[in-house]
Amino acid sequence: MIKGGFDFSSQHSYLIPYNDFNKRIMRNYEKIKLCMFADLSKRHKVEYTDAKYMDFLVDDEKYLKIMLFIDINHIAMLKSSIEIHPEYGEKMYFVCFRENAKRLEKCIRDCKTIIMDESTIDEYLEKDYIEFKDEKMDFPTI
Repeated sequence: MIKGGFDFSSQHSYLIPYNDFNKRIMRNYEKIKLCMFADLSKRHKVEYTDAKYMDFLVDDEKYLKIMLFIDINHIAMLKSSIEIHPEYGEKMYFVCFRENAKRLEKCIRDCKTIIMDESTIDEYLEKDYIEFKDEKMDFPTI
């Protein structure tokens, strides 16, 4: 496990184009995740979920998986889960960059994606703190 929440064990196989932007995402992944949580919480009921391989439960009905990079192993496991329990797939949404949406749609039938703009990630990384429930938490970008 490295700082930023990435696990490079046998459970994960990431496809990550090597560039400065992606290196910043990797170093600050937990900050990005917390910023998304805080932003969603302004408009929705959001909680971290125990659902395997998913990140958030939104409004008690939608599961979100942050997939800024393609994790081949997680896609395979989620695809298997959906094949066994199709109703689970109806509630799953992947937060990803536009270029990864097509890849996900090829891998997972009826995949629902929420496109994350790189400019939003840049905004998250420019913040020195994160506001959540009227509190400011220091969270500098590394």
